Amino acid sequence: MNKLIIIGNGFDLAHGHATRYTDFILWLVKDELKKLYELKTYDAFIENPLFTCVSNRQVNITSDIEVYLDKNILDIIERGVIEYVPQMIFSGSFENRVVNYDKFTINTIDDFGRLLLKSTCENWVDIEHTYYKSLKNILNINLKNPNSDCKELVSILNAQLSYLCGRLKEYLSLIGEKVVVSEFKEQLNRSIDYKELFKPRDWEEISEIDFDELHLNCKTLILNFNYTDTVEQYFNGNDSVHVNYIHGSITDPENPMIFGYGDELDDDFLIMEKQEIKGFLEHAKSLWYLRTRNYHNLIRFIESDYYQVQIIGHSCGRSDRTLLNTVFEHDNCNSVDIYYRKRSDGTDSFNEISEEVSRQFKDKQKLRKRVLPKSSLNIIPQAAVEEELC
Repeated sequence: MNKLIIIGNGFDLAHGHATRYTDFILWLVKDELKKLYELKTYDAFIENPLFTCVSNRQVNITSDIEVYLDKNILDIIERGVIEYVPQMIFSGSFENRVVNYDKFTINTIDDFGRLLLKSTCENWVDIEHTYYKSLKNILNINLKNPNSDCKELVSILNAQLSYLCGRLKEYLSLIGEKVVVSEFKEQLNRSIDYKELFKPRDWEEISEIDFDELHLNCKTLILNFNYTDTVEQYFNGNDSVHVNYIHGSITDPENPMIFGYGDELDDDFLIMEKQEIKGFLEHAKSLWYLRTRNYHNLIRFIESDYYQVQIIGHSCGRSDRTLLNTVFEHDNCNSVDIYYRKRSDGTDSFNEISEEVSRQFKDKQKLRKRVLPKSSLNIIPQAAVEEELC
């Protein structure tokens, strides 16, 4: 039996890397404001496909610009979406708060940019999910009024996502040197516990199974949903392990980043396919999978033998629903083992992940049989435990 280890962003976060979409959006806004600051002129502005940054006055910041932005960035962003005032930002009344956001103003271009900035204030951003919701809003406009010109709206939204993808690649390339978490070495290379599994049908007639031989013949595929190569350091020189960068890589030009939506089981996706408006499918992940051999290699692996899925740091959200459903419900999938993060308050993420995993199964009988019970051995180690890590 083989192992299919699904690696998600929680794996990079466990290594202390600031790879959340929230971290990225904050960096993006800061980067634009730093460029604006360098102009040192009144009413100067910088525009990108998502928002415009404006200098409201002659900007003269006595402290370092990095320090200033670190202190005031959330106030500046919130000012751009002033109708939304989250409690986590303002501990007191808005009228009595003294802030310096008036040196800069951010104006969002449309609802997509505004939603991303609002979510950043909430400390939780899912760019791909927000994009798909925005795309469905355009679809609904077109369905209600077939004569409406939605082609331009789709084109603008797709250009915004392409811009974010390019800037995300730039941001991830700035991440510092790799951090080794020694506990991962043991966890990632742990043998499958066959006693916890239901026997595959063609094993049922075998009275004694040589588990040592099974372990020696076990092949491991790392299905890496991250664009980074953090996981590579734990398998150097191991020929039985292959890393599949299913969503692309920031370092390989032959394996471009895939950034979009992958919920083709959603009813609205079927409607989008029937639309004559060009662009609805531009960022559909399944079409991007055709540009490399990554998806094909995944299918070859899961069809070659029985396998156990181990989920480490992936939330199993709907943006990857089509692919995950294929993996979880394949006839060769024997079991799904969920790894989870333990929080400082004693709670953990097991229930949240298991709920998302359940959404990927159309066959709930397979869900109940294949998803393994919660195990204390599956706690994800952390290089730096911080409450906001997911």
